[in-house]
Amino acid sequence: MIVVSDASPLITLAGVGHLHLLHALYGEVLIPPAVWEEVMQDERPGVQDIVSAPWVRTVPVAQNSLLMALQTDLDDGEAEAFALAAVVQADLVLVDERHGRNVAIWMGFRVMGAAGVLVEAKARGLLLEIRPVLDEMLRATQFRLARRGSARSRRRWATPRSTPPAPTPREARSLQACRLGGGYALVSTKYEIIIYWSAADDAFIAEVPELPGCMTHGDTREEALAMAEDAIQGWLAVAQEFGDPIPEPKGRKLMYA
Repeated sequence: MIVVSDASPLITLAGVGHLHLLHALYGEVLIPPAVWEEVMQDERPGVQDIVSAPWVRTVPVAQNSLLMALQTDLDDGEAEAFALAAVVQADLVLVDERHGRNVAIWMGFRVMGAAGVLVEAKARGLLLEIRPVLDEMLRATQFRLARRGSARSRRRWATPRSTPPAPTPREARSLQACRLGGGYALVSTKYEIIIYWSAADDAFIAEVPELPGCMTHGDTREEALAMAEDAIQGWLAVAQEFGDPIPEPKGRKLMYA
C-alpha cells in the first residue's frame, strides 16, 4: 500500500504519542520535501519522533504543470503531497485540512485524517479506545475536526447525482465521514448496512446510506460488518461531539434510486 502524507496528520499523531500507528497500519509513509520542512519547523512535542522514523521517507517532487496548478490553491506541503501522490499512484493520502481534503478527493484519492487513522487502528485491534486519544488531540494540539466537511459540505455530498457537483462512487468512498470520528455514542445504531464486493478495492465494501459518507471495508463480509459497526459509532460520536443532527434509523422505509 502506497501512502503519502501532509504534515498535519504526522505532527498530530506524534504529538499524542501515536505516530507508531502509521507504521503498524501502512509500513512506509512517503512525504515530499515541503512537508519535511514543515515538520522540521514545528516545535510541538513528538516532532523528533517523525524526524527519527526510518519509515517516513522523503521523496523529491519534480516541478511540473500539476504542481504549479496545485500551488495556486494550496500551501506548498499539500501541493507537493498531492503531486507526489499522483506520481506514485498513492492508495491513500493523509491530510487534515478541509480544503486540502476536498481537493485530494476530487483528484480521485482515498483520503484520511489523523482521527481516521485512530478509527482504522481500533478496527484492526491496534488501539483499545479512540475517545481518550481524540480528546488529547483536541487539547494538546488544538486539532480541529472538520465536522465531516461542515453541514454545507454534508448537504453537497447528499445531493442527488443529477445535481452537480455530485461525487462519483469513488469520491464518496474517499470522503468516508465515518473515519473522522472516535469513541462510542449512547444512541441507536440500528442503521441499515449494505455490503457488497468491490473488485476495484479487492475488498467487501460496507455502506451506511443513512449516515452520509459513512463507509468502510473488510477482507470478508463478517469483517466488513464489524468495521461498519465501528464506523457507525465513530460517525455518531463526532455528531454528538459537535451537536450535529443525528438521523433516525428508517429501517426498511429506506428507498434507493
